[in-house]
Parts: sequence; structure tokens; C-alpha cells
Amino acid sequence: DQLSKQQSEGDSVIKKLKEELAGEKQRTHQLEDDKMNIIKELTVQKEKLTHSEQALSDLQLTKQKLEDKVEDLVDQLSKSEKNNFDIQKENHELREHIRQNEEELSTVRSELTQSQTQGSSRNVKDDLLKERETQVQNLKQNLSEVEQLNEHLEQVAFDLRTENEELLEAYEEVRNQLEESVAGNKQISLEKTAMLEWEKAPLETELCRAEKRVLEEERKYEQTVQELSSACSPDTSALQLEQERLIQLNQEKDFEIAELKKSIEQMDTDHKRTKETLSSSLEEQKQLTQLINEKEICIVKLKEKSSELQKELDKCAQTLRKNETLRQTIEEKDRSLGSMKEENNHLQEELERLREQQSRVVPAPEPRTLDSTTELESELSQLHRIKGHLEEEIKHHQKMIEDQNQSKLQLLQSLQEQKKELDEFKYQHEQMSISHTRLFLEKDEEIKNL
Repeated sequence: DQLSKQQSEGDSVIKKLKEELAGEKQRTHQLEDDKMNIIKELTVQKEKLTHSEQALSDLQLTKQKLEDKVEDLVDQLSKSEKNNFDIQKENHELREHIRQNEEELSTVRSELTQSQTQGSSRNVKDDLLKERETQVQNLKQNLSEVEQLNEHLEQVAFDLRTENEELLEAYEEVRNQLEESVAGNKQISLEKTAMLEWEKAPLETELCRAEKRVLEEERKYEQTVQELSSACSPDTSALQLEQERLIQLNQEKDFEIAELKKSIEQMDTDHKRTKETLSSSLEEQKQLTQLINEKEICIVKLKEKSSELQKELDKCAQTLRKNETLRQTIEEKDRSLGSMKEENNHLQEELERLREQQSRVVPAPEPRTLDSTTELESELSQLHRIKGHLEEEIKHHQKMIEDQNQSKLQLLQSLQEQKKELDEFKYQHEQMSISHTRLFLEKDEEIKNL
């Protein structure tokens, strides 16, 4: 009876242990389901990271387009500088031509003085008028070329202003997209860390409880086996079989416990890696925030330089308006030269009439001839003064063109500084891209390990 009672107690204990083992298996399945849910969540996070990488690629493409636009602007400025050099060369040639005209005018004046004594004033006057007419045509042609060049420079200045505004708008858009991408990655990292910590705590608690229960049951098994062995020596074979079965069951439980411990250690290792990755990610986020602040300062400086360039362009436009006024003044001088040409023709007719009177050997017109000669000398003096005035106008125009060239050189230097800053921003952006790529690869490796 005592043996039957002990056997029934052993059966009840074994049944209870089987029920607890079934409960442990059920909890193990629950842990596996939780693991599958974590894998699904990590897959979703991986897709989000893929979208972030695509957005970063779009930002790099936009940056490349901006760099192409800057290169086009630099080419246009190089062409403008070349045109300015050509203008300076033409101005130098024009100055040389004016000097030659002055020498020719002095020569013509001396020849005219000699011709008054020799009676050949008509031919000298014709030569002088032809040279004046040629000089006026050359001045008109040079003025037309300067006007066309000024129109071209005005169009280039307007295009540069438009391109500068577009670059600033595109830079603002890229900066906003980068800030949104950084904020999204930071939020994803924080959510992932919180989720892993929240899931790790109950798993560790449940595993500790299961381990304690298994150890307690193992101790009860051993105690029960010892009691049964001491009380049931006649039925040793049956109890030995039962003991072997219990030992095998205990070994299976130990194996499951070892597997669970190994899983917990693996999860702990993964958690540490994730924590290190998130720490490095937070450090990179701080660096990115600092870089964004520096870029905002650069944007403010670019805006200030843009306003300075706008002022320079306004000065160029004002210079172009002054050139237009100068062109109108030269046209008025051309009309004055035309009227003087008509007056010279009239004087030439008067000289022909006086020459006819001299050929008739009439003594009376001699005072008239002297008066005509005096008038011709006064006309030549007036022409010389007009020539000097025109030379002063040309020198003033040349000085204005030199000032305009200097302003354009300053504009070119400013644009070169902007190009240098954009190159620096490009280098920093590439470093950020490399950091993001490395972070994505580490997270992909972490997802594969999980």
C-alpha cells in the first residue's frame, strides 16, 4: 500500500511536471512568435531606410545639377572677361587713331597756311573735309560697336542675376530636404531603440522565471527519485526505467534551457550592437546638426554677397545708361559736324568766287579775300576746339569703360569665391553621404544578424 501510494504520488508529480513542460513549450512558441514580429518590424525599418537612401540619392542628383549651373555661370563670366579685354584693346586702338588724326590735323593746318600763300586752299579744304568725314564715320562705327557690347553685357548681367536667385532657391530646398531626412532617421533610430528595450525586458524576466521553475522542478525530481528508490527497492527495475525517463526528460529541459540562454545571450549581444550603432548614429546626427548650422551661416553670407552683386549690377546698369547718354551726345556732335560741313561747302564756293575775281586781276576784292582767309582760319580753330572736345569725351568714355571692367573683375572674383564655397559644401556633403552609407550597411548587417 505504501509503495502504491508513493507510486501514485510520483505519477501525480510526473503529470504536474508534464503540464509545466507543456506550459514552457507554449511560452517558447510565444517567444518565437514575438521573434517573428520583431523580424517583420525590422523589415519595415529596412524599407524605410531604403526610402531614405533613395531620397539621399535624389539630393545628390540635385546637387550635381547645381554644380553644372555654377560651371555654366563661370564660363559665361570668362567670356565676358574676354569681351572686356577686347574692348580695352579697341579703346587703345581708338586712342592711337585719335592721336594720328591730331597729327594729321596739325599737318593739314600747316599745309593750309602754305596754301593760302600759294592759292591752293581749295584742294586742302577738300582733303580736310574728306578726312573729317572719314573720321566721323569711324567714330560712328566704334560707337555702334560699343553700344552692341553694352547691350550684350546688360543681358549677361541680367542672366547672372536670374541664375543667382535660382541657385539660392535650390540651395534652400536641398537644405530643407536634408533636415527632413536627418529628422526622420533620428526618429526611426529612437523608435527602434525603444522597441528593442521594451521587448527585451519582458523576455529576460520570463526567461529568469522559467529557469527558476526548471531548477525547482529538477530538484523536486531528484528528491522524488531518491524517495522512490529508497522506498521501492523491490520494484527497482520499474523505478529505474521511470528514473531514466525522468533523467532524459530533465536532460531535454536542460537542453531547452541552454538554447534559451544562448538565445538570450545572442539578443543581448545584438542589443549591445544596436545600442552602439544608435550611439554612433546620434553622434553623427549631432555632427549633421552642427554642419547644418554652419551651412545656414554660409547661406546668410551668400545672401549678403548676392546683395552686393545686385548693387554691382545696378552700377553696371547705371554705367550703361551713361553710355547711352554719351551716344546721344556723340550723335549731336555728328549733326554739328554735318552743319559745319555745309558751312565749309559754302565757304568753298566763296573761295572759288574770290579766285575767279583774282584771275580777272581786280584789286578791289583783296580785302574780301583777306576776310575770307580770316574766316577760314577761325573755322579751322573752331574745328580744332571741337576735335579737342571730342577727344575729351572719348577719354571720359574710356575711363567709364575701365571702371566698368574693374567692376566686372570684382564680380568675377565674388563668383569664384562662391564656387569655392560650393566645392567645400560638395565635399562635406560627400562625407555625409559616406557616413550615411556606412550607417545603412551596419543596420543591414544588424538586420541580417537578427
